[in-house]
Amino acid sequence: KRNLLIKKQKELISLESKALSLSKEKQRILDQIKQIKQEIEILKAEENPYIKLEEERKGKLKKLTAKLNRYNKALKDIEEEMAYLEIWEDIVKASKHELFLLMLNELETRINSFLDFFSLDFDLSFVLNNQKLDIEITRGGIKFPFKALSGGELQLVKLSCLLGIYEMVKVRIGESIKFICFDEPLQHLDRYKRAKFFELIRIFAQDMLVFVIDHHQDIGSDYDMLVMLEKENGISKLRKIDLLT
Repeated sequence: KRNLLIKKQKELISLESKALSLSKEKQRILDQIKQIKQEIEILKAEENPYIKLEEERKGKLKKLTAKLNRYNKALKDIEEEMAYLEIWEDIVKASKHELFLLMLNELETRINSFLDFFSLDFDLSFVLNNQKLDIEITRGGIKFPFKALSGGELQLVKLSCLLGIYEMVKVRIGESIKFICFDEPLQHLDRYKRAKFFELIRIFAQDMLVFVIDHHQDIGSDYDMLVMLEKENGISKLRKIDLLT
């Protein structure tokens, strides 16, 4: 899906670039047509009684008329091609939009699997309203605003979103990710939810390095290494390093 989305993005850029080029060429032709028409009007007003000069005038008029016809044909061709490009641009935009929705659906599924892991009793969904992406929460069949969640629930939604995006990136790059870093993931979490988070971390730590930055001090047994910092006079200083394995 990601490759298709990138392909559609490139197609759209190519179409927009071609449309811009055609638009410039169209304006150039319009300017030429205007100039030729002005020259024709001047020549028509310059009738000359002398045969030689009159023949020259008619010859110029004939050439300008032929040139005008060529430019008019070129203008018609450009307008037809621009109309064709507009149709394709609409098609590409629509398919790109569909791919984007498919990726959102996949992300929803991954996020909700992590919400289930944390034993939360609601589902998350993405909703497009007037080209704006909103988050909707459903609990017991009832929908309510994202902002109605408690602090702990919000924190777990953020973590689930981060992990859902991580999984999608991992699948698409086709390579293992070497490390993941969590910045204050335990905010607003009770002891049970912290335990669930550590359980998840132990699973992730089987395949990569996991860094957790937090203010809680009762989490040392869940890590291979603990680095403690203390702030003195506004400056963070190293307090100790414990190897726990």
